[in-house]
Amino acid sequence: MKNLNSKVFILLPLLFFSAFSLIKAENLEFPTPYQTLETHLKNLEQDNYHPELAAKSIFPVSDDVEKLKYLAISLKQIYDAKGFVVKWSAIPQDSNYRDSATGKNRYYPIPSLPEIYLEKTNGNWFYSKETAELIPKIHASVFRFNTDKILRILPKIGSNKFLGVFVWQLYGIIALIFISYLVFLIFRFLLGFFVFRILIHFVPKETSKKFIKPLSRPLGILISVIFFLIFLPVIQFDASVNSKLIVVAKVLISIFAMVLCYKLVDLLSAVMMKAAQKTESTLDDQLVPLISKTLKVVVIIIGILFILQNFHFKITALLAGISLGGLAIALAAQDSLKNFFGSLLIFVDKPFQIGDWIISNDVNGTVEEIGFRSTRIRTMENSLISIPNGKLADQPIDNMGLRVFRRYKTTLSVTYDTPPFKINNFIEGLKQLALSHPQVRKDLYIIQLSELADYSINILFQIYIIAPDYQSEMKYRHEILMAVLKLAEELNIRWAFPTQTLFVEEFPGQASLTPQHSENEQNQRKKIPQIVSSLKKSFSSEPKKDKMNAQADVEVQKNKQEDVQPSQSRQIINKKGKELLPEEIFEEAVLLKIKPEVLLALVNLEKKSPAFLPDGKPGIIFQGHRFWKELKKRNIDPVPLSEKYPEIVYPNYNRKFILRGEKEYDRLEKAKLIHKEAAYLSTQWGMFNLDGYSFKECGFNSVNEMVHQFYKTEKEQFIAFLNYLKARQAIDVIRKSDWLSYGKKVHGKNFNSEKFIRKMEEKMNELKE
Repeated sequence: MKNLNSKVFILLPLLFFSAFSLIKAENLEFPTPYQTLETHLKNLEQDNYHPELAAKSIFPVSDDVEKLKYLAISLKQIYDAKGFVVKWSAIPQDSNYRDSATGKNRYYPIPSLPEIYLEKTNGNWFYSKETAELIPKIHASVFRFNTDKILRILPKIGSNKFLGVFVWQLYGIIALIFISYLVFLIFRFLLGFFVFRILIHFVPKETSKKFIKPLSRPLGILISVIFFLIFLPVIQFDASVNSKLIVVAKVLISIFAMVLCYKLVDLLSAVMMKAAQKTESTLDDQLVPLISKTLKVVVIIIGILFILQNFHFKITALLAGISLGGLAIALAAQDSLKNFFGSLLIFVDKPFQIGDWIISNDVNGTVEEIGFRSTRIRTMENSLISIPNGKLADQPIDNMGLRVFRRYKTTLSVTYDTPPFKINNFIEGLKQLALSHPQVRKDLYIIQLSELADYSINILFQIYIIAPDYQSEMKYRHEILMAVLKLAEELNIRWAFPTQTLFVEEFPGQASLTPQHSENEQNQRKKIPQIVSSLKKSFSSEPKKDKMNAQADVEVQKNKQEDVQPSQSRQIINKKGKELLPEEIFEEAVLLKIKPEVLLALVNLEKKSPAFLPDGKPGIIFQGHRFWKELKKRNIDPVPLSEKYPEIVYPNYNRKFILRGEKEYDRLEKAKLIHKEAAYLSTQWGMFNLDGYSFKECGFNSVNEMVHQFYKTEKEQFIAFLNYLKARQAIDVIRKSDWLSYGKKVHGKNFNSEKFIRKMEEKMNELKE
């Protein structure tokens, strides 16, 4: 009986407090948003856990108390997961509070979640009916991948604490960090593979490899941090802890997103640089770094703004301040802005490019650099002038570098005692000099007797020189003028100069001062080809260039000129003495004991390219795959060169890069800038396409000697071909007309002998006809 009384004594107070709580819950009122939030949040704290009271703050969308409790708990979990720390002093305590944006009796606790709001209904503030209906959906979006189910397994109250948090939460955060690191490792590997597969479609393979780690690493970190944020709510830290972790995670996302974009700018620069190298303009090469630097600055600024925003700085106020400051700076720096826009005009309009010789007002020199503010020009005195782009854009610019040809005009004055036939012969010799020099236009020159002046007979000497720069022009002028002086010396031509002469022709007992011209006109004319031929050896066969594509520019523009094709008579003069005559083939056939018609047919069949181009250069085919091998022999890595010059350095034979004709010399000139000897060795020369690396078999001591001889006549190319056949031991099989053995010895194992025999028969039949 005593035990029963003691139990009743204990239960009565508990029943009393329970009844008091129910009475209190029934009588709860929420006249302000402050009291509503206080009731909801403080009744769900660990040491004051009364979800039935917290549920009273929810608009009664259902009579089911358990459902309302679930909604209250879920909403608290949303607040904690979002790191929503309540600032009680900022919560309105006005019963008639109105939202400034809508003008309604509403209060939004989390501005980033406008779906959650308190609304005044029948004099009390509750979480709105719309909020109550949306809580499950919002909860599922916060606790993704069904992680909300884990919340039902983990404890809500009790357990031991360490450093202010539950021990199981510490284990949970450590495990989450470890799993996030594993996610980083996995995705870094997978992304590296996919990044490489994507990049090889835009940049060379070697360049792609350089960007695997710089792109896959920040991407992997971004994914791992996002993974961490997704599963962080499961640990159930309170809002104060979560808010700090979320800020750290968002800052990391901003930092590594900025790093990723920074590396993507480098990748974009590599793609643009590859495209710029294929263009003829050097402005593109200068523009790409400027674009790259600008984009990097933009990426850094945007990244810093996002980082500041994550630290809850007011970005709009900051941007407004920057705008006002920018306006003040703009007013104070008008000249700088003018120069900036001047540089944009130069890049868009392209009045000149790097390497061009320009004249603008008092400035005369070569453009070395085009920057955002100024352009640097190297003057003839070798000083460096910086001109603001704004000023330069407003000035007239004479671009000497864009000249298609460089005219050279002078007057050659000879004395009046020169006989007319010598003047004619001298003029004829000057014309042949112009036609013989490889860097003088053959179709556009004026060399004529122009004037009978006071003290001289004047000859107009006007030619157009193909030269990429001023230095080359002076070099070719020197060669031509030296040849003119030597020609005059050989023809006994005297130069006239301004004088006033008292001319006494004879003194008693002394020989006459009047020169005796006893030479015959025809005999002297016959000497001219021999004189010109000897002088021609002093001419440069190839231009010296600082810009790789300068010659290509000249040739392309030359073809656009009107009436540039030489007349028939001039073509004959240009080719005179270079053709391989049938008689010369017959002579060699007799010496080799080969039937003349067989050798003639063989020569006609093996001629695969023109012996000479219209400008007098031998026909060539540059072999980029051979150039690759020659560079490797010289310990020069061809891979980076292949990225920069894919049309001249490639590992395997590729027909698409072969341009033929004059354009092949553009490729050769680029290769010569890398390594001249390797370029010559990698080229097929002349009408028989003889490889440069076979110079010894062709009978030469060096490839340079081979190239020099191939510039002369078709006979030199023919003799080199015969020497090649001798070295290959093919002469005897030609005598026997054993074309199967001939093909193996000369063309290799894959030679189509049947097709060759058929074509030989066709050539023989043509000769018979």
